[in-house]
Amino acid sequence: RTNTSVYDPTTGAQTEINERGPEVSAQEIELFQDKLLYLARGADIVVIAGSLPRGVDPGIYADLIRELRELGVTTVVDAEGEPMRLAVRAEPDVISPNVLEAEELVGQEFNDEDDRIAAVTSLCALGAREAIVTLPDGCVARVLEDGAPALRRMWIEPREAVASRGAGDSFLAGYVAARYSGSTAEDCLRFAVACGAESTQHLGAGLVDPLSVERLLAEVRPEAPEASAQVL
Repeated sequence: RTNTSVYDPTTGAQTEINERGPEVSAQEIELFQDKLLYLARGADIVVIAGSLPRGVDPGIYADLIRELRELGVTTVVDAEGEPMRLAVRAEPDVISPNVLEAEELVGQEFNDEDDRIAAVTSLCALGAREAIVTLPDGCVARVLEDGAPALRRMWIEPREAVASRGAGDSFLAGYVAARYSGSTAEDCLRFAVACGAESTQHLGAGLVDPLSVERLLAEVRPEAPEASAQVL
């Protein structure tokens, strides 16, 4: 399918025109799963993201997570709705919802910073090994450092966005790239925030300037929140 963004430079307004995806047959799904699991034998990380085509079982992401775990592959999930809910129960290694998606998963709106901090712990209690919630000014996360859970909050000064489409995808791509390179959990989050922030300075989804990302790294401020917030 083709999704189109129309940007009005005089007002800054963006209009999203998203086509409906095609229906996918059971045979096509089976071929896709077989091909993915074949290719995954040579992979370290598999990202499972986005919406599903019409008619596809919402449990397919959960099934893939379980099968990829058997292959020793790290799974990273960014989705929404029922596919995401079922995926979290399948215990993926990392999930990266935005605020609205995280609120849907825990069943409660976040009113303040304490709620957001509590949410990542709740998301891990639902099944995820690590949880990252993306925010306009960075992210809040519960990650594993040397095998032990740790809360992390990354801040960056919000900048006026040229376009926000794809910022979450750029964030996740930066996180996965840093994780694949062997960076620490904190450095993965720092790089992810810089990538997400930089992508908002361009028209077009997922565009980043590597040199600008490197400059933004110095602006990302890490924090280790107290784990005193009540689990939601």
